[in-house]
Amino acid sequence: MPVVRKDVEEALENGSPTFDLPSLSYTASNDAAITRRVLRKTDWRLMPIMFITYNFNFIDKIILSSAAVFGLRADTLGV
Repeated sequence: MPVVRKDVEEALENGSPTFDLPSLSYTASNDAAITRRVLRKTDWRLMPIMFITYNFNFIDKIILSSAAVFGLRADTLGV
């Protein structure tokens, strides 16, 4: 019989606990820590997407402005 199994069987026979569960207590400091972690994760997920979207919007505005300066409006559909 392996040593670990023997220890477990002895603990079960004696009725002694083999480990203690940590106490789960809800406090305001836990709530603040959880809020900070969730906010940080959300920021790290959303900020790259927002940055890329903003840059696409900026580049589109610049290109359209440059095209208007170089006469794209007059060249399209005779407008």
